[in-house]
Amino acid sequence: EIRGPLYLFGISYGAATALFTADKLGPRVTGVVAMESFANAGRGIRDMVPHLLASQPNGWRGQAVAAYARWRYADQNIDAVIAAA
Repeated sequence: EIRGPLYLFGISYGAATALFTADKLGPRVTGVVAMESFANAGRGIRDMVPHLLASQPNGWRGQAVAAYARWRYADQNIDAVIAAA
């Protein structure tokens, strides 16, 4: 349980998340600080996901995470996922 005023804060994609969350929580949110948010979150996701899936990180942990992400998400229809959200 959260007591007292609730402020949401986010930068970039986190800012878009804070804005959407504030909309869902309505009057329970006292305020939002959104820095460098996407003007259009759907467009930001469409631009970001292919780049992330194509990345080749350094180190075995990063490579393992990237391989899992490609296996898990590469075949999904980004537009359908955005519309469902």
